[in-house]
Amino acid sequence: MLTEEQKRLLIGMIERGEPLPPEYRRLLFAQDGVELVERTGVYSLEYKGKAREQDILADTPAAPLQEIRDFNADHPNPEHPDWRNLAMQPWFSDTSRVGWQ
Repeated sequence: MLTEEQKRLLIGMIERGEPLPPEYRRLLFAQDGVELVERTGVYSLEYKGKAREQDILADTPAAPLQEIRDFNADHPNPEHPDWRNLAMQPWFSDTSRVGWQ
C-alpha cells in the first residue's frame, strides 16, 4: 500500500513524464509469482537462418524507373521551379506510380 507522500511523488513524476523507479513499479503492477522485466521498446523478429537486412539490400538489384507522363509542365511551381510532377513506372512493370522529381 502506498502512503499519501508516495502517491504525490508518483503523480508528480508521471506529470513530468519521468520514468517510475523500479521499486514503485513493483508495488503498483506486480502480481504473485510474476517478475517484472524492463523492456527497451526496440523489438525485432529473430529466427535461425534469418538474413540480415543489409545483405538483402546489397543483393537486390536497383529497379530503374521509366517516365510515362509529365503533369503541368507548362505551369511550374513558382516556389520550386525545378520540380516536376511525373508519372513513373519501373521498366519491368505496367503499373504507374505518381512521383515528384
